[in-house]
Amino acid sequence: MPRLCTLCTGGLVVTSCANVLSKGKNGCSQYLLPVSGRDVVPAVATALSIYDAWGVCPTFWMDDGAAADVLARIFPGGVRHVSPPLPPPREMAADAPRGAVRLVLTPGLRACGAPPIAPGSGGMELFADGGGPAAWLCRGGGEAWERSPRGDICQPEAVTDDACFVDHRDAAVVMNALVAPRRTLGVPLSVEALRGAHRDWADLIRRALLAIHRKAPDFLGVGVPPEWLTHEHALLVDDRHPMPLLRVPQLPVRLDGTWVAYIPKAHCPPSVVHAAPTSAPPYSLDAQPRPPVAQEARALADGGEVARAIRLLDAALAANRHDRAAVLALAELLRGLGSDADLLQVLAFHLDEMPDDEEARSMSNDALRRQFDGQLASCARSDAGYHAREYALTAIVSTYASAAFIAESLADLEAQSMAQDMEIIVIDAASPEGEAAVVADFQKRYGNIRYIRTPERIGIYAAWNLGVHLAAGQYIMPMSTNDRLAPTACEVLCAALEAAPTAQLAFGDTKLTEEPHGTFDSHTPTLRDGGAWVWPEYVFEHNLVSCTVGPHPVWRRAAHEVFGFFDTRYTALGDQDFFLRVGRVSAHVHVPEYTGLAWLSEDALSDAAKTQSELLHIRHRHRAIHVRDVLEMQVFTAFMQEVADLAQRDVRGALQRLTADGGRLADQSMVRDLVRSFRTVL
Repeated sequence: MPRLCTLCTGGLVVTSCANVLSKGKNGCSQYLLPVSGRDVVPAVATALSIYDAWGVCPTFWMDDGAAADVLARIFPGGVRHVSPPLPPPREMAADAPRGAVRLVLTPGLRACGAPPIAPGSGGMELFADGGGPAAWLCRGGGEAWERSPRGDICQPEAVTDDACFVDHRDAAVVMNALVAPRRTLGVPLSVEALRGAHRDWADLIRRALLAIHRKAPDFLGVGVPPEWLTHEHALLVDDRHPMPLLRVPQLPVRLDGTWVAYIPKAHCPPSVVHAAPTSAPPYSLDAQPRPPVAQEARALADGGEVARAIRLLDAALAANRHDRAAVLALAELLRGLGSDADLLQVLAFHLDEMPDDEEARSMSNDALRRQFDGQLASCARSDAGYHAREYALTAIVSTYASAAFIAESLADLEAQSMAQDMEIIVIDAASPEGEAAVVADFQKRYGNIRYIRTPERIGIYAAWNLGVHLAAGQYIMPMSTNDRLAPTACEVLCAALEAAPTAQLAFGDTKLTEEPHGTFDSHTPTLRDGGAWVWPEYVFEHNLVSCTVGPHPVWRRAAHEVFGFFDTRYTALGDQDFFLRVGRVSAHVHVPEYTGLAWLSEDALSDAAKTQSELLHIRHRHRAIHVRDVLEMQVFTAFMQEVADLAQRDVRGALQRLTADGGRLADQSMVRDLVRSFRTVL
């Protein structure tokens, strides 16, 4: 029979470790799992599998302190932290009773000092068997072969009389995506092989991630070694919110309602390859591809059957929430019905996963601006003395129950070195105090203040959105009424953006106080945090763990056209969500000087316990998008290198290959540019 070293064998190894190894003659007394920091997730999954099958918790040997800490929280008493390097497996297993089956899960026996065993000399061979893979385990130095109970896949690197060593160094868990490199393939993959080899292990991965998240919410899992990723990799993705759908040259194949496997085209079942649409992922292995639902829905709507068209699109999105054409068609129908609230809900869900969808973002922004206009129509407004013109900067002051601070805040802004080129928009969120009178007094003295009072209380990000919508300034700065600025803060931050035309946001360092009513130059420094926040240079990945953008940033108003407005689903950390949306594609500028003073009040919104759930949600969503970006770029880069190599021989063939295999990448600007370049050459 042909050897089957599929995408499973190098990466998705040990689909269920407990089902790969049969119990030893004398029973299982101990399992040894040497792991490093990058192996925590598969190690937890393996341990869960062992415990499910035999009720035995493994012993972990760790040479990574951070990983040991995580595992010790999940499996108390089962971790042995040793100085690197780990001892050889034989030494670790020396104290176990002879005859016990010992599983050693390691990123590679070479790291443990034991060479791999060549196939045929006590190693593992995988064979095609009845259309699906079957695993055979050689124990006792190659003298006895046992078939695994369920035909799951594993690939031991070495076998001794007392231990089986399973090598999973080619596997990586990336958030909730599992990456598996393709090696050599003797026969085409079958549906049964895909499901049987992946799904059980993937479910264990999900359980492991949940267990880790409960004990160590900030644990990032494992990084992706860039050298692994090519368009010959297979990727298994937990296809649930908020993990974005990947856009890579691989074909997406839905295994069930949760899991989507991204598989190189050459490795898919022939029937799937021939039936695969060019750009609409993912499709099911169990059904014929659907006709274009969006086209059918538009035809129904044109015929007056709008309700039926909406039901059709709802059903299509329930089956495949990534159907972009269906999302946009549904949004168009809802816009025609004047249902902006429903339209925004549909697009918000889509943009959570596809933040680069320019058409969806534009539709969302248009709907939001219609909502803002409707809100403003019901607001009390005063532009007394205001000179309407273009300004360099718009400062947005949101106020609620802050009459004790509003005068100081406005005076601080009017004292800015660039105050003559700055407008101030005050959004009064139906405050029960007398801010209106204070603002009116300032309007008599200055010609750059606008005042809007909402009929009912709104959140801070809803207020900021109204300010952005009305802003006439090229740049935006939100201002808390109880914070203060350095006299040149606005000028310095605007100048930093002028000097960095590709950046969207600039921020400076922050002085801190716990005493109210101080000024930037005269205040009592807090003992907390050394009296100041001196921020590091901006790195997007760092901000996935902790926000390093100060509380007084300035950004370009035009950024909202590309990245949207503030997400009012968040009540405390919507600014961090916006900063991450912008910082994902545009590096923020850090100005290494103090530009503001922040008051650390006890009831500060950012310190409230309820913000923790928002923080976790924001981090998880943006980490998932970042993982998608990393995978996408690495795979795409390798793919384009191959196209470039081909182009040296056959430019026309390279273009044909790009458009045929890269259909899911066609909405990316870099792909459009490349296609234009090829056509220019042609």
